Order: sequence, then structure tokens, then C-alpha cells
Amino acid sequence: MLLIFEPNKDFFLNRIREFWYRLDRYFDQENESAISHDKLAFLARDFFKIDRVSYGGSIGYFLVLNSLIFRMPKLIKNLYSPFLIYVDKLMSKFSGKKISPFYIARWVKI
Repeated sequence: MLLIFEPNKDFFLNRIREFWYRLDRYFDQENESAISHDKLAFLARDFFKIDRVSYGGSIGYFLVLNSLIFRMPKLIKNLYSPFLIYVDKLMSKFSGKKISPFYIARWVKI
């Protein structure tokens, strides 16, 4: 079994992420590329079958999980995190390939 958690290249705001990574010294643009699940699955089709794939992430994904992007102080992050995690949970019902910044996939070896 293979578990995958990756930034989603098919996310409609991916170009902003790429631009940010070029400017920000904390990210290595050459090694921090998002990956399209569909393209990756196509490359691995002879070795794995897709068991499950879920897309997700909204404001909490950026301001809690990726808070370094916005340089949020830990004290402030601790204050808003519970609410934004709840918002992300609600928004997960509307997630999809084009509107979600990440995906989680489970593949099974053939």
C-alpha cells in the first residue's frame, strides 16, 4: 500500500503557490513542485491501482498547517486554529480537484 499527501497541481491557485515559492527563501522552488494526481496515477498504472483519493484544504490548510507562509506567530496561530480547523472540516464537503490545494491518496500495489 502507498499513501500519498501532496500539493495539488490542478488547484486553480497553484500558479500563486509557484510564484510564492520562487520569492520565499524558506522554500526550494526546484524541489517543491505540486503534483497532479491524475498524471501520477497514469505513470504508475502498471504498478498500482487507486484505492481512494480525496481532495481537501481551505483557509485552515494555509493558516494552520502552512502558517510559515504567512509568518504567523505561534500565539496568534493557537488562537485561531480551532475555528479554522472546524471551517476546513465543513468545507471538505465541497472539495474537488480544481478547488482544493492538496490531495490524499491510497494506492494498492498490483
